[in-house]
Amino acid sequence: MAITGTGMGVGEAFSGSGSVTPEMVELMFAQWEREQASDDWEAARDAAQWRAIDVALAQEQVSGSTAEELTHGLTAAGRGLDRAGVDADELVRVFDASMSEGLEAVGQLRARLDGIAFALAFEAASRGLHTAVGLSLVDWLRVRCPMLSKQEACQIQDVVRAAGHHWGGPLAEAVRTGTGAMHRVAKVARTMRRLSGSLDVDQQQDYARIATGAACHPGISDTDLDVVCKKLLIDLLDEKPREEVKATAQELRRVTSRPLGRGMTRFTVDAPEGDAGLIDGVLCGPLAAPTPAQDGTPDPRMPGQRKYDAFWLTFNRGTSNPGAPPSSGRASVIVTVKADPKTGRPEGAGQQHWCRDGRGPGGTVGVCGGCDPDRPG
Repeated sequence: MAITGTGMGVGEAFSGSGSVTPEMVELMFAQWEREQASDDWEAARDAAQWRAIDVALAQEQVSGSTAEELTHGLTAAGRGLDRAGVDADELVRVFDASMSEGLEAVGQLRARLDGIAFALAFEAASRGLHTAVGLSLVDWLRVRCPMLSKQEACQIQDVVRAAGHHWGGPLAEAVRTGTGAMHRVAKVARTMRRLSGSLDVDQQQDYARIATGAACHPGISDTDLDVVCKKLLIDLLDEKPREEVKATAQELRRVTSRPLGRGMTRFTVDAPEGDAGLIDGVLCGPLAAPTPAQDGTPDPRMPGQRKYDAFWLTFNRGTSNPGAPPSSGRASVIVTVKADPKTGRPEGAGQQHWCRDGRGPGGTVGVCGGCDPDRPG
């Protein structure tokens, strides 16, 4: 006769037993005292019933198709999470150690759920379920799982794409088994997709193994993982022969952006060395120099603001007149000298004129008319 975990009262235990030993009486009274000490008698009975359900689920041998096992497992997990759902009043009675253990268990469960989500997404992508309805994989995931944010769906897509490459096996396995957090493995996947074109087969596998090991290491923070990924990029450039560095840098060029908040976006530019010189010429050249007001008031712009204005002026010039030849965006100095109409030889002193954008009337090079002679415009 099993006493513990049945929720059976003392009277019920006596009435259902043929013979009662002193040990059974002691056990039953100990159980009765525990239930009496509980703040909620019904809650104690419910807990006993849940324990019985757990035992039954553990003993049940699920037979059938993989789809049935998947559904059964997720449903059972949902029932278990229903038990763990407690309100603020109940959490007051949870000790500190149990609170810490609960958070650790939540992290492990999230990793396991991410693994299942990845496995389902990978299979769905291989079958083309998203393209069949005219959606990207990210949009299809968010339709089927509305609780996913766009960032989370993109992370799943990053790992799915990586899993399609020969070097992506460790990444897929880390997510599938829950040993690597989705956002960390996705960072590695993006790094590897960027570097893979400049690596040979063995290097791709080595880089993926190193980065995946870092992503799965609990002692390496997200910031440190960023350092690892950047170190892979630096090592790649440093290990390349000098004649290959330029081509490799050209392959690694990119511009990325991310929102900083409402109304602001941060852009990050990785430029090859040759292009970086031209960009520096714009950001550190005359266009970014302080420009006092007419009354001599100093330029109120911060250095970073002046660099942005110089960049935007150059960028806007190119987009407003895309057919024009490329320009470095530097200021122009125009010197006008009178010439003898008969001989064509210069006569007298030249007159200096500064023009900020180097354009004259109609967009041609010359005196723009808006700048005063002998003063930077």
